[in-house]
Amino acid sequence: MSGVTNVQCDGLLTVMIPMRIKKRSGRRQIVVQEQVPDASRTYAESLVLSVARAHHWKELIDSGKFASLSELATAIGMAVSYVARIYRLTYLAPDIIEAVLDGNEPEGLSMRKLNTPTPLDWDQQREWLGFAPDSV
Repeated sequence: MSGVTNVQCDGLLTVMIPMRIKKRSGRRQIVVQEQVPDASRTYAESLVLSVARAHHWKELIDSGKFASLSELATAIGMAVSYVARIYRLTYLAPDIIEAVLDGNEPEGLSMRKLNTPTPLDWDQQREWLGFAPDSV
C-alpha cells in the first residue's frame, strides 16, 4: 500500500498508515485510505482494520493521552483483554504489517492466528506466520 512508511531514527520505529476515523451508526471506525485503488487486490479487511486500530491506540498511549491500555479500553468502551490482543499487533515486523496492508499476507493468515502468542523475534514471526524467507 503506498503511503505506508517505516522510519528508524534513534532506535525508534514509526509506522505511518494513511487512515481516517469515520463515524458510522454512532460508532467510530478506522478507514484505511488507498491512494490508488487496485480492484485486482483483495484485502483481509479484519486484519487491515486491526493493524490500523493497534497503531492508532499505540499513538494514543505514546502521546500520553492515555496512561495505560486499561485506561484506553475504558475510554473507548472495550474490554481490556480485546484491546491488549489487538495492541500486540504493533509488535509485528514492519514488513509483515506492510504485507497485510498491501493484501500480500500468506494464505490462511487470520486474526485467529494473530490472537495466539506470537514470537517477538521478527525472523521467527515470519516463519511462524508463513512468510517465505524471500517474500518480505
